[in-house]
Amino acid sequence: MLNSAATARMSTIVPSPVVPSQGQCQQNVTSSVPSVPSYTIGPIDPAHLLTLSAHLSNGEICPLLVLKPLPLWILHHPEFRDGYERNYFHEEREDNQQWGTVPHMVNLIYSKVLGEGFEDLSSGEVAPDFGAWEIGWLLRDFTRLAEADRMLALTGMAHLCFLVSFLPREPPASWPPASLLRAWWQHNDAVKAYRARVRLYREQGKSYNEAQRLALN
Repeated sequence: MLNSAATARMSTIVPSPVVPSQGQCQQNVTSSVPSVPSYTIGPIDPAHLLTLSAHLSNGEICPLLVLKPLPLWILHHPEFRDGYERNYFHEEREDNQQWGTVPHMVNLIYSKVLGEGFEDLSSGEVAPDFGAWEIGWLLRDFTRLAEADRMLALTGMAHLCFLVSFLPREPPASWPPASLLRAWWQHNDAVKAYRARVRLYREQGKSYNEAQRLALN
């Protein structure tokens, strides 16, 4: 996480297309994310993504896939930039195998965004700006994953987009915000429904890997 000196040196991101305004972002939340009760695990439509050119503190530029519905308070937050930059500098240590199965991946995304495992040892609380940092980290994760497994990356970004739809329009005073905690019910229902679709394909004689892919369509 950043201190004040590091914040002053932080990089900027330059969009390849135009970054949407706050109003456009909020419109995209309703247009690109299905209503909560109807959310189904599957790949996001690439039309709902932006490809940004991220200028890093060492002068390098890296591509970054960003969700159009991402609130501007996250997009412009220095911790968001620190998240994707630190991920980029540690990519040699990253392993795409961490995601495993689709249910494991979406559960991991939710736990990461909540900040589970990142609580302060003394207070037991997560830093208020952790969410912006973790979302930056995850988006760089998915940008890299898309080069090896685009379907899985788009599925992960769709679930992150689903969770982003629960975030407040302004930075919350604490993390995770109560609205994100309430997403658990819909998240859990979506995982159960996905597993049921996988079982259906398995009963038809499909391999587990094939059933996982078919269940995303």
